Amino acid sequence: MTEKESGANIIYNVEPFMAGEFTKLTDNFDYAKKSGDGTDLVMAFCHFTYKASGGKLLVVDIQGWVPGDNRSCMFLTDPQIHSPVYKCFGTGNFGFRGFEEFWSKMHPDCNTICKKLGLERP
Repeated sequence: MTEKESGANIIYNVEPFMAGEFTKLTDNFDYAKKSGDGTDLVMAFCHFTYKASGGKLLVVDIQGWVPGDNRSCMFLTDPQIHSPVYKCFGTGNFGFRGFEEFWSKMHPDCNTICKKLGLERP
């Protein structure tokens, strides 16, 4: 929404109220929340991004609002992307090293969602 005031444009950024607790689920290097609401889903999502991109990128550093009722939507924000192929994802893109840390520290074992989706490990 913009508004004219004294000849200058003023821009407002508005977002809806996010119900639930803001939670850090993964970082971009070696942290992943071990259990709790949304953890398995987010780790399967990260794994899926690797598979869907043909191993060219991996979305990590996921946080957001996770509802406690397990029925509402999760609102996720501010991801980081690792890619040894694409160099356009900023200083948090650790390329192959980010991949290695994800598979060894953040997601060393597939969860039931990964298995149901048929996601294979590299």
